[in-house]
Amino acid sequence: MKKLVMFFMGLLLMCLMFGMVVVGAAIYDTASQQTIDTFFFQPSNLSSQRIDAPESFDNLSNDDIRKMLVEKFITEYFYVIPDMNNVDARLKGTMGLSRMVSADVFRNWVATTGNEISQMASNKSLRFARLIDMQLPHDSENWWTITYELTTWTTPNDLAHAPSVTRGIMYINLNYEPGFRPTMYGEEFDMGDFLENGGDPSLMFKFRVENIE
Repeated sequence: MKKLVMFFMGLLLMCLMFGMVVVGAAIYDTASQQTIDTFFFQPSNLSSQRIDAPESFDNLSNDDIRKMLVEKFITEYFYVIPDMNNVDARLKGTMGLSRMVSADVFRNWVATTGNEISQMASNKSLRFARLIDMQLPHDSENWWTITYELTTWTTPNDLAHAPSVTRGIMYINLNYEPGFRPTMYGEEFDMGDFLENGGDPSLMFKFRVENIE
């Protein structure tokens, strides 16, 4: 009789241990029961800043497009990254500003701001530029008043070093026509091939800064 009682007690203990193992496994397996709901925030209509489909070109007004192109111009005119290959390509005109401005404006930029950019890049500085405002004064004959902001870090790899933020004004003589350019470099312009080959989208538009004061 005693052996029978001991057998059932051992069996009961085994069942309790098995139950404890099952409960413990269930507790540690709760991570697999969790779900993650994903939310995407789309801060802009630009394709580079959207997860979903970009805003249709038809929904952008001519004023919106002109403003975006001026923002691109301001960026190309002032930005600095600590990469001399980038600087050399921009100064040679193989990328960046040269395709958005007249030959005279580009030559003047190379001798002034371009030279400053080269010195800053060699010193490992970083500078961002953004458009603050653009206004066309009455009877100005396409001379736009551009207000911009520059954020500059002069000390590399130092998170405690706050950037300097400055604002400036320039006056640009702007030539812009709605629509896409029909030709490029004297040949018929194929927009699809141009974008597929990594072309700068800003060059698809009939936009040029003719002069700066």
